[in-house]
Amino acid sequence: MFSCEEDAATPCMDQVWYKDSDGDGKGDSKYYLYSCNVQPEGFVSDNTDNDDTLPCDVASTFYRDKDGDGKGDPNDTILACEAPEGYVDNGDDDVD
Repeated sequence: MFSCEEDAATPCMDQVWYKDSDGDGKGDSKYYLYSCNVQPEGFVSDNTDNDDTLPCDVASTFYRDKDGDGKGDPNDTILACEAPEGYVDNGDDDVD
């Protein structure tokens, strides 16, 4: 144990905090800082986020459905947690 305080009166252990850019409660192990008594805003103690740009554990590919037939264009995709408006999880449209 050592003191994180300037006056050395309060002993504590520095804790590692990981940047949580997507707000899913899991941080990116590549971006971290140390803090003794306060959890920094936007940082978490968990460093197991595989993709800190998406607020979900597993993202899916969705296909743009321009004509609304429930089939999307296999050449017009987006990676997301849920299908955005105008996108579907089926990329079987021949003519969209």
